[in-house]
Amino acid sequence: MPKKITPAEAKRILSTVRPQKSFWVNNGPIVNNLKTLPKIINEMNDAQFMYHVNKDKNDFSDWIRDILGDKKLSNELRKCKIKKTFIDVLKKRIEELRKTSQNAKEA
Repeated sequence: MPKKITPAEAKRILSTVRPQKSFWVNNGPIVNNLKTLPKIINEMNDAQFMYHVNKDKNDFSDWIRDILGDKKLSNELRKCKIKKTFIDVLKKRIEELRKTSQNAKEA
């Protein structure tokens, strides 16, 4: 059974990373937090998305695992090859993380 994420971990995953840890989209913007990623992916053209997500690699999943430290989301995204599905999974996890991080404030 996967361990439950703490409010502090959720807040850290949602926080903005240092510039040197940012994700550089091929011929596109720079991503420095999870919250902006769905909008940026939605605005990408298909070639940009496929450059980062294809049968050989998933750069977003790697960045989320290695830099943001969210293995659960990384594993879910590794299975996604369609942009809309990718965005839906991201939005769902961001909402879960927001709710979890807010639990710390209410406790």
